[in-house]
Amino acid sequence: MMDKEIDLNLLQVLEAVLETGSVTEAGERLGRSQPSVSRSLAKLRAHYGDPLLVPQGRALMPTPFAQGLRASLGEAMASIRQVAASRLAFDPAADEARFAVALSDEVAPVLAASLIGQALSAGPGVLMELRRLALDPAHELLQGALDLAVGSGDLRADWEARGLVVQRLYADRLVIALAVDHPCAGGDPLSAEAVAALPRLEVAAPDQRPAALGQWGPVAARVEQLEPALRAVATTRLAIIAPERLLDKLDLGKSLWRSPLPEGAGAITVVMGWAPTRRQDDRHRWLRELLRASAEW
Repeated sequence: MMDKEIDLNLLQVLEAVLETGSVTEAGERLGRSQPSVSRSLAKLRAHYGDPLLVPQGRALMPTPFAQGLRASLGEAMASIRQVAASRLAFDPAADEARFAVALSDEVAPVLAASLIGQALSAGPGVLMELRRLALDPAHELLQGALDLAVGSGDLRADWEARGLVVQRLYADRLVIALAVDHPCAGGDPLSAEAVAALPRLEVAAPDQRPAALGQWGPVAARVEQLEPALRAVATTRLAIIAPERLLDKLDLGKSLWRSPLPEGAGAITVVMGWAPTRRQDDRHRWLRELLRASAEW
């Protein structure tokens, strides 16, 4: 009596033996030993209650029953392979998707407006949720509660140690910014000695990783968020270390004067990190491309 259920691996063996007419050649095609294929063929014979293949000379010839299975078996296996190889293509114009992206304070003003604008343009079902980067986003990323984290390149080693995939997003440089009416503003780039003597407004939130914004000059005040700190500098005699692209995005050229850090000390990178399980996800791939487009000038 025929069982109702059958292992799909057995059908793969039956297909190979029917096509090759040989247990040995079927094993070579499947990467299995001859005894393993023979055991599978024995299970198939027991399942169908039919010899399926009988020796004729050096080859195995299908029985009438097996010959009848041949065409439908080929179609079924082709369909299974197609399903196994398929991926869920993401169409932002037609599909619904919600993305959670965490941005550090120095990155959010650079990327946020472009990210939201591109998500709105992509389709009505795309919801972009932007969050403030936490001290340790790895847990949320690995658990699927967060799709992407974007922050300073000095986070790369820690994120990779936590098992995240990390890629460079864009390059930037740190500059020192002063109010345009500051006594030191308006002339040649500041020397290392001049920078070291300037009282500085530091950006450091108690629950956040200290921002990688330099250690030049004595700290005279501390603010948790970068954007309010920049606006405070515009009305005081304090200096601040900030990414140049951030200053450009906030259009603070009329209120802040900037100078490069001495001896090329200001080069930085911005990276994005995500869970390795999302690497081949079409939706996530689309999101990463959106980030890269937002990072372009």
